Amino acid sequence: MASPSRRCIDPSLEKAAAILGASPVTVFWRVTLPLIRPAILSGALFSFLTSFDNVTVSLFMVSSDMRTLPLEIFSNMQDAYSPIVASVSSVVILISVVLILILEKIHGVGRLLGSTH
Repeated sequence: MASPSRRCIDPSLEKAAAILGASPVTVFWRVTLPLIRPAILSGALFSFLTSFDNVTVSLFMVSSDMRTLPLEIFSNMQDAYSPIVASVSSVVILISVVLILILEKIHGVGRLLGSTH
């Protein structure tokens, strides 16, 4: 079964490129990839945003010499009450909002969700 973003692509566009002599690699790079780019960008954005919530996964997956941002925030919250946690949280929220606004400006939410309007 095709993914939701793949179902929104008109297969005749890929067939037309192939009929006009494009190789399968060229069809992918010039036709398919630009059509699925909004879905790839939104998936990357959502995975980036949800990665900040993975403290438990980070605890088990990283080595002792490597510190990720979720682990640093978690250890600062346990060890000391410093304004660093609040400032990092504010910056993360600001980055998230800016990324979402940029994505909205470039592609539009309706277009990302498959709306035809």
